Amino acid sequence: AALANNNTTKVLDLGCNPINGVGWGAFSQLVCNGSSVKETYSSNHTLHHLCTSASDTTEFPNGLVHSLRLNRSNNKCDAARKKILACHFQATNMNLQEIV
Repeated sequence: AALANNNTTKVLDLGCNPINGVGWGAFSQLVCNGSSVKETYSSNHTLHHLCTSASDTTEFPNGLVHSLRLNRSNNKCDAARKKILACHFQATNMNLQEIV
């Protein structure tokens, strides 16, 4: 909950803490809450890197990796807009690149 409204933390070092699929899902929800457009817009757009000493990062959900990459932009409104388009309008036949 502390990271939800945090607009300064860009890198989080998780150290040797074991993170399972549920934990990675919570981080995914943090950086891109897809429950509604409003929640996606209100998601954390600052955190862009999770450091872990775990050698196996295959449990990282694709959506988490994508959202962290979007957060690397210095333009948080741009990151929010791209997350909203990807999360809520992906299934349509529209060409999203035209409006991104």
